[in-house]
Amino acid sequence: MDPEEYAQEQRDEVDSLEAIFPDELTIIDEDPLTFELLVVSKESCSPDSETFSSVTMTVKYTPSYPDEAAEISFSKYLCMDPEQKEKLNEIVQEECEENIGMPMISIVQMAVQDYIDESSMAAREGTVKKRKEEKEQEALRELERLTAGTHVTTETFTEWVEGFKKEFYAKRGGTAAKKKGAKLTGKELFLANKKMVTSEEAYLEEGDTVDDMVVVEDVEVDKDMFDDMDLEDLESELDGIDDDDDED
Repeated sequence: MDPEEYAQEQRDEVDSLEAIFPDELTIIDEDPLTFELLVVSKESCSPDSETFSSVTMTVKYTPSYPDEAAEISFSKYLCMDPEQKEKLNEIVQEECEENIGMPMISIVQMAVQDYIDESSMAAREGTVKKRKEEKEQEALRELERLTAGTHVTTETFTEWVEGFKKEFYAKRGGTAAKKKGAKLTGKELFLANKKMVTSEEAYLEEGDTVDDMVVVEDVEVDKDMFDDMDLEDLESELDGIDDDDDED
């Protein structure tokens, strides 16, 4: 292939690329034919905003291209780290070697496009994952702070309960049994001191009052009011009281 044929093939490729990338391709020089091609990721590299990775690929045709590789370099990087920049050079070398002898710029552009798309997606997902892990760690630290203390076991819980009981009853005058014994019911108080029945009668006459109560005699009891009580037991207890009074 003579120089004119190489030149024509190069021009045809540039025309095709301009049709595909009308806004991304800019002619820099006509001899040798040189142009810039902007490659922008289709994936945002940030979860917070529409930020896209991009790179400008500069292509300079060699005299016998495509039978030899064109000179391709990169500049104007956006959202790309040194490792990614180095990877772009490796991609260009691999694609040129695999496609020598045929127009290859569009193939190189596709490989670069795929790589920065994948890189942008990975960067975005990495940011999201990192933030999630940070929140989980923060929640774990807060949980540890709230639950800090002695680990509860059956033994420690039992020990705590016994201590609590002792403190509880100490403040109330003794054990549960003593507590119960210290506060008798009205019936128990009545039976415990039968003299209470007559103690006031010795000093009171009918019509006198004690604590707003009027002393009366010969009161008739309406037994219908005591349907739910064991009247026989009640009468027996009252008889016992009378016997004690007689003995006294």
